[in-house]
Amino acid sequence: MEFITMLGEGGLTGQIRHGGRTGTALWWAARDACLSKRRRAVDMARHLINKGADVNAAGSERGGNESAPLSWVAMAVCFGVEDAACLATRLVNISADFNAAATDGDGTTGTVLWWVARAVWSHSAGAVELKEELELAKLLIAKGAEVTATGKLRDGKESTPLWFAAWAVRDGEPGGLAMTKLLLTAENGGDVINAVGHHRGHQGKAV
Repeated sequence: MEFITMLGEGGLTGQIRHGGRTGTALWWAARDACLSKRRRAVDMARHLINKGADVNAAGSERGGNESAPLSWVAMAVCFGVEDAACLATRLVNISADFNAAATDGDGTTGTVLWWVARAVWSHSAGAVELKEELELAKLLIAKGAEVTATGKLRDGKESTPLWFAAWAVRDGEPGGLAMTKLLLTAENGGDVINAVGHHRGHQGKAV
């Protein structure tokens, strides 16, 4: 469904219904950025934010599962969508709820910080130094993101952001060490060192 048509139906604040799903134009743009990986969807989301769209207005999938625009953008960061990290940073800076869980179509779920850490491990974010992703992680931690919040993969196994950061170090991924240091030195880190994770058949502490 084209965004121009959506804006005509719902404007900035109205709920737009299509294919059993409901959400604002910003929610649809964020969703499209994640699923289609198109830069133009990121640009459209940024334009809607500039026009005053509600960054926390939730939309719903078939079946009623709700999500916010930032949830989709967080997953877009992990999936390597161009400029998604910058868009996520913008949303966090204007008070989007960054501790809400984001769930993909396979049932994998985690907070924004969890998805960013996973992006660093998978290196799907694309950039050699992952500068924008690391700056986003730093911002999230500074604003009080739950660094020990567990996420779940589609098989139901739980892990923390530090678990993926540690695996990024192990696999020699750019940004892995920097992400690990950010998480270990977070003032609101809690018992981050003893957090347990699961990955590739392995289970244990991240460090």
